[in-house]
Amino acid sequence: MKITKVETLEIDLSGQNGIALWRPIFARIHTDEGITGLGEAALAFGTASEAVGPMIVKLAERFVLGHDPNDTETLWEHMLRQSFWAQGGGPVIFGAMSALDAALWDIKGKAAGLPVHRLLGAKTPEPLRCYASQLHFGWEAEHRMHDDPAEYRETAQKVREEGYGCVKLCPLYVAAGGGRARHRGLLTPQNRKLAKARMEAIREGVGSDVDVIIELNGPTSTASALQIADMFADFGVLFIEEPTHYNSPEAHLKVAARSSIPMATGLPALSAGRRHFRRHEDRASRACLRRRGSGVCLRLAALLGGRASIRSGHPEFRDPRAPTPLRSSPAIATCSRKTSNRSTAGWWCRLNRASG
Repeated sequence: MKITKVETLEIDLSGQNGIALWRPIFARIHTDEGITGLGEAALAFGTASEAVGPMIVKLAERFVLGHDPNDTETLWEHMLRQSFWAQGGGPVIFGAMSALDAALWDIKGKAAGLPVHRLLGAKTPEPLRCYASQLHFGWEAEHRMHDDPAEYRETAQKVREEGYGCVKLCPLYVAAGGGRARHRGLLTPQNRKLAKARMEAIREGVGSDVDVIIELNGPTSTASALQIADMFADFGVLFIEEPTHYNSPEAHLKVAARSSIPMATGLPALSAGRRHFRRHEDRASRACLRRRGSGVCLRLAALLGGRASIRSGHPEFRDPRAPTPLRSSPAIATCSRKTSNRSTAGWWCRLNRASG
């Protein structure tokens, strides 16, 4: 089998459902046997989506076209080693590589008539636990920022009634009065009071037997992340995700060492390349990330030599605002025997009623 064509599919959904910028980008690979594969770059939000499409095309032209799609490891190594810049990492080039990688695995699965986790050597996964994510945006089809703690309570009650045993939110994302909050340095007493009121409302809404995850999305400093950890030490928080700057493992280690709440990395944790994992492989929390393709998580497991304890990698199985499911994480959770604490990682799914 040979790869005959690679195209990009770019879907601009910006402005819909209350989301200002949303542009899913996919790579579709065609073969001479009529089998096609689809992979997502997963840079739909932020300002990188326009860059990843051309990157997919250039990588495909140089390293993918004319090759056998079954040679996933060889093609990955060529993209990584011979493109030069991939060895330094970065979300655009890694996102493009992973879209192509996922599309190649899609072809392999279709050709074999098997799901990817079977190709990787594992039995059918057990049922996966789900969490209701980003409750600060509500739980309706329309994306809407929540300001008033009463809105958080109402949303929490709604997801509890739907049977979720875990929820996630950022109590700092929405500024007082509405709009996106921007935090620099230590949190003010007003910031802390509002965040605490929102978390109390969430806990009241879901009850004491539901896990709560805090996501901070990385803009908080080390000091303010520790403020949050101290403030919610008695709230029964499962873990805090993306507590501080993505590209500073030292900052994450500092927060983790002083916090009584476990810390988790998130989406952009690999943007600075593998060197972070080599430097801190016995100390830092590891992540297998949503946009890294099926193969890279196994490569990380091999790189870490079995010493990693994966707490969370933001591995959503289905994004409520994405048009297609993201299929890599469950397969990796099932197959990687070189990672520990898979149940803690949970391979959390975030599902939305509208997306099934």
